[in-house]
Amino acid sequence: MNAPLPARVVRARLQLMLRHPYLAVAVARLPLVYAIDMPWCDTMATDGYYIYINGDFCSTRSDEELVFVFAHETMHCVLGHIDRREHRNRGIWNLAVDFATNCLLVRAGMEMPSAGLYDRRYSGMIAEEIYLDLYRANSEASGLPEQGRITIRGVERDRQRAEGGFDLHIDPGDQQGQSRRVNEFPSSEERRRLRRSIVGSIGDHLAGREAGYWQAEIQAATERSVPWKVLLAQFVGGLQRNDYRLYPFNKKHLWRDCYLPTVGIPGPDSLVVVVDTSGSIANCLLSRFLAELDGIRSVIDCKLTLIQCDTVIQAVDVFEAFEQASYGSPTTPNGQVFRGRGGTDLRPPFEWVEKQVRAGKGEYDAVLYFTDGFGPIPKSVPQWPVLWVMPGHGRPDMPFGQVVRLRPSQTTERR
Repeated sequence: MNAPLPARVVRARLQLMLRHPYLAVAVARLPLVYAIDMPWCDTMATDGYYIYINGDFCSTRSDEELVFVFAHETMHCVLGHIDRREHRNRGIWNLAVDFATNCLLVRAGMEMPSAGLYDRRYSGMIAEEIYLDLYRANSEASGLPEQGRITIRGVERDRQRAEGGFDLHIDPGDQQGQSRRVNEFPSSEERRRLRRSIVGSIGDHLAGREAGYWQAEIQAATERSVPWKVLLAQFVGGLQRNDYRLYPFNKKHLWRDCYLPTVGIPGPDSLVVVVDTSGSIANCLLSRFLAELDGIRSVIDCKLTLIQCDTVIQAVDVFEAFEQASYGSPTTPNGQVFRGRGGTDLRPPFEWVEKQVRAGKGEYDAVLYFTDGFGPIPKSVPQWPVLWVMPGHGRPDMPFGQVVRLRPSQTTERR
């Protein structure tokens, strides 16, 4: 049985509910755990549902600071910061969500402890945007070093002090607090529904400009991402060109005996789809992408050039609009196995397309590139629209084109 909370902790929790009623519902719904027998929790912590409390840490904080820390942990849960990390670098993400949370709470008039991370230039930015800024400023793509310096907004700071803050962020799969999550820990979808049920009170109590600052974070925490196949269809739809045709007639004017032309919207004539077949791409990702692509192609009815490439182009297959191409798995029904599985170079397919066009051998409406993005990229922007389809752990930014991210729930990352 969980030990009773110290009186100061109970008082700070009550003060938070009274002073900031828009958080009252969340504070009441999220369970507290007095981490008296959990040596890993030396400050406060959260796993996205439980809030863990170290009594000794709380005794060293003023009442105002303690209210802030409670609000900080509550907002991590309300805004789904633990669930939103996905495949991002954990150290950088933890910094980003602390910046995002503290900026919101400081704007709400709360007093932040000195150990908190705050930069007014991050005000109005959601955690994902702050993450990209921090990621670009630090060259370690695979993870922050255990010791050393970290660059935050152009200023180098001690990594341990910067990342430590005053709380610990626990992933659901971590050993810390695992005993609490054996039987009563909600699933990711249940946590999403819980967030939806409590964020309404925040919007109701905030008005004007302040509501705008919170809204983007709330939206990121509660809404599902649009499935990437829908985004891909929208991208293809954006390539459609307006034209006029006399048949069928415009039905809006037939009642007046006026036979006016309709606006014809032919789809793209030819698409290039590049599949990154390097060793860093899992077979299941190839299967998912190609299966959905086949469905979209059956709707838009256009010519498709499929390029397989790792460091060099391994294969080029052309499917006419009338052909029933089947390529829904890494091994197609005719026995074709995807070729490559070496390193990554994203440039050869663009060079191939350019040579085809210059030689008068092809006209292409767009390039769709399925990759994790980690490889050399053309220095000049291609003249064709480009759509990058990437897993969540892929390169965080691309120099050109649109990007579609695959959520972990949409793919099973296996080699």
